[in-house]
Amino acid sequence: MAHLFTLSAIVELSKRFNCYLQGFARNIVSLFKLGSRHNGVNTPADEIVRRLVVTIALMENLFTPSINIERGLSPMALELSGEPNRAINPKSVCGVAEPGQTLSIMDEIMHLSDIHYQVRRNLQTKPALSPRQDFSGTLQKWQDNLPSNLKLAPENFEYHKEKFSLRRYAFMHLLQLHIQQLLVFEQLQWPPVIHSAFTRNTSTAKACDQASGIASIVNLLWHTAQMDIHNASFGQIVTTAQVIHVHRLLSTTDANTIASTQSEIITLQDCLVRVKGHCRLFNWVAGQLEWFMHICTQRDFWTDEGAWRSVIYDQLMTLGTSFERLDIETGGKCFPEPTTLHAGRV
Repeated sequence: MAHLFTLSAIVELSKRFNCYLQGFARNIVSLFKLGSRHNGVNTPADEIVRRLVVTIALMENLFTPSINIERGLSPMALELSGEPNRAINPKSVCGVAEPGQTLSIMDEIMHLSDIHYQVRRNLQTKPALSPRQDFSGTLQKWQDNLPSNLKLAPENFEYHKEKFSLRRYAFMHLLQLHIQQLLVFEQLQWPPVIHSAFTRNTSTAKACDQASGIASIVNLLWHTAQMDIHNASFGQIVTTAQVIHVHRLLSTTDANTIASTQSEIITLQDCLVRVKGHCRLFNWVAGQLEWFMHICTQRDFWTDEGAWRSVIYDQLMTLGTSFERLDIETGGKCFPEPTTLHAGRV
């Protein structure tokens, strides 16, 4: 009981701390009028300030739904074009997509983060009235309007590697796949029921395809440039994908499907192991994700509906945005290295 009380206090303190930091950041933005141009002149200093403001807005869009609070900044776009941007970092500029049209990956990430915020808040506040179709249509339109060099394609990984924009390009597509998963996740049948490929419903098929897409991006990113995504949102993206992978393992008897799903699970697990080497955030994420995948493949896990619904919700909504438990003696690195996971039906 004392442990539960302490845990509840820590969670509540974490929420208050996040609210305090974000409120402080928003007040600073407002007080100093950060992000606004002076006399219509766009200088490198203005560009740096604009990036700071957009970073705050991006964090709000991605993280405030996890602690169930409203964001404080209005949606905004980041323009990364022209001389100020080149003066800041000449190696990070994404090339012109079409003659006369400049396009920034960060603009697209900011736009997607706004959709992410709306989807998450909609699921929390109006679950019975969620306009899934509207969000799906918005994402489809977004994909259709992307220029050829920003579309998800293997050849574009090499292109963005040369442009020094590969990590942002990969995260952009990981984020849109993650949003797609959030739209169909609650339509999955839990506990999973074995279906043939011909009887699997559309939502299940979409969720599985999106999880496979996430694993494919992680794999291509590593084999193209020995690079991994290691921001806080990635933990939640991987967690959601792995939950759907487990659902697919538990709902099929097809040997090829099981083998391909196991391979994708290992791809994401190996990525987390690599990232743990230089990012403490993922010590806790990797340890908890391995625990979750172990217990949810046990048959008796599904006998208590209240328990498994709570576990799945907690994992999806908080795991990817939480830091590991800090330990002074071990520096937080108190979880053993995960063993290679060979998942299968039980």
